[in-house]
Amino acid sequence: MANDSTILPAQLISLAVDDLIASQNADGGWPYHVGQPSNLEPTSLALLALHATGLGDAQITKGIDWLGNLQRPDGYLPTSAIVPDPHWATALAGLAAYHRSADALANNARDALLDTSVFTFQSLTRSVFGYNTGISGWPWTVSDFSFVEPTAMSVLFLKSAGQGQATRVRQGVDLLRDREIPGGGWNYGEPRVLDGNLFATTIPTAQTLLAMADEQNDQTNRGRDLLLSQRGELTSLMSLGWAAIALNVYGVINASWRADVAALWCTTSIDRRGPMETALALLGVLDTNNHPMALS
Repeated sequence: MANDSTILPAQLISLAVDDLIASQNADGGWPYHVGQPSNLEPTSLALLALHATGLGDAQITKGIDWLGNLQRPDGYLPTSAIVPDPHWATALAGLAAYHRSADALANNARDALLDTSVFTFQSLTRSVFGYNTGISGWPWTVSDFSFVEPTAMSVLFLKSAGQGQATRVRQGVDLLRDREIPGGGWNYGEPRVLDGNLFATTIPTAQTLLAMADEQNDQTNRGRDLLLSQRGELTSLMSLGWAAIALNVYGVINASWRADVAALWCTTSIDRRGPMETALALLGVLDTNNHPMALS
């Protein structure tokens, strides 16, 4: 493992690909940390990262097979073979399958998400909550209340799969627009609580920007500018990786941001840097015109 903060982004790509290939489990999936069972979220992100590099075809094939074997009859994917409940990262798995032309896997995930049950309610007055509680997005768990991150990733996948005008997707877009924090950016779920504004956070903002990249407006401009203002302040690979991915897709990432990602990847201790963080770093620094998280 490299531990040199002077590493260049091009070197990161080579080292990170080697890391992902070495950390794949025998069953074809990837764990959150080496030695753990395979899990849906890191597997999906590892597949997207390897696909974007054009490397690791054999490992990608094994990973797609693992997802296919994991998929439930209703089209959802669970977090692992151990926990069978539907998981929000079905959207990430569907996106990986879509880019690898694993049509049955992608289409079943698409249909499941379009049919997702979600809890909504009509408040007596918008001022009680500060946002519209009656819009359907996507929940962390089926039939729960909508949150920003699962909604953003579902919208991103479904748009990529040609469902951008589906009623369910348009509702998801409406929800993301409605949940913007006053002043710009997004929080995990709500923009206001008890008549007080919450603060914007990096990952929900980055993921929302990805979901809205084909519908940019003043809201996405504010979110983009918020991420740009955070350079030098992000100390976790997960946050920095997602921020870099969004800025990459929006075409505003620069050499300094890529160098920051490379340096943080190299200096992050192994107990805080698993396959998921490595995949996010890769997706953040790759200079590609065909980014798997970019919407045309």
